[in-house]
Amino acid sequence: TEHLIHLRFGVAVPLANDVISLGVSGVYSHILHNGDKLLGQFTLDAGVIVRPLSWLSIGFSAQNLIVGDYKMFMPPD
Repeated sequence: TEHLIHLRFGVAVPLANDVISLGVSGVYSHILHNGDKLLGQFTLDAGVIVRPLSWLSIGFSAQNLIVGDYKMFMPPD
């Protein structure tokens, strides 16, 4: 039998008259397979959008900033 829990939350905030926006999301994943815990980890993603011109947006993101012992399932990007 398998048991899977995957919870995600996020928040984003515009700064400096919408020139910069910052966002953060958290993820909790828990996987049981035949009674064995395969994964039980909280991780964090973050991103920034810079809008130097009204018609140009540049975005950057980083995923799985906190992964603990589960890099096999959640490799950092």
